Amino acid sequence: LMIRRPPRATLDRSSAASDVYKRQLYATLVSSDNAAARALARSTGLTMEEFVAQMNKTAISLGLVNSNFTEPTGLDARNTSTAVDCVTILWTVLQNELLAEILVAKEYKFGTNRRMHTVRTTNRLLRDTASKRQWQCVGSKTGYIRRAGYCLVVRALGRSGDDIYAVILGGPTSRTRFTDMRRLLDWSVKNSGNKTYLDG
Repeated sequence: LMIRRPPRATLDRSSAASDVYKRQLYATLVSSDNAAARALARSTGLTMEEFVAQMNKTAISLGLVNSNFTEPTGLDARNTSTAVDCVTILWTVLQNELLAEILVAKEYKFGTNRRMHTVRTTNRLLRDTASKRQWQCVGSKTGYIRRAGYCLVVRALGRSGDDIYAVILGGPTSRTRFTDMRRLLDWSVKNSGNKTYLDG
């Protein structure tokens, strides 16, 4: 799957240097911590309504005509998107070095005044040690609510240099989304000569 490039993502490096901000990013993107996502939204100084409006404005700027957001965590079933839009979002996020680093982290450890904390990835593909696989996961995000089912968007690199994006939406269980994704990526690498070009 090949997509046309949307505008390059940016992130305030001075904010990213903040330990608290970085912890919240890791918690949100690695372990899908919804409280951390809400804290990140509040840290912008915008009201929740203003933040959501900015999310939708950004979506429009990226050409995501089939996506609409009502809050920042993804827990509201009124948040909507498509497989193609999910690919565009992931591609855009991976253009930022810090976010790209976070999205391949298996875990993240940090200390507070009380104790050490560890957040672990919700993506089993990053913990996959199968040496026979012909691809490597280099960016992904999981998602789940009852109405949407178990979801997963992945960017993978094949051993021959193939750059693959794949999406699972509406999986019946957490386990099946990873099983289906492995099969989809295996098939994609095997059939990499047949490319589809999409606007995104």
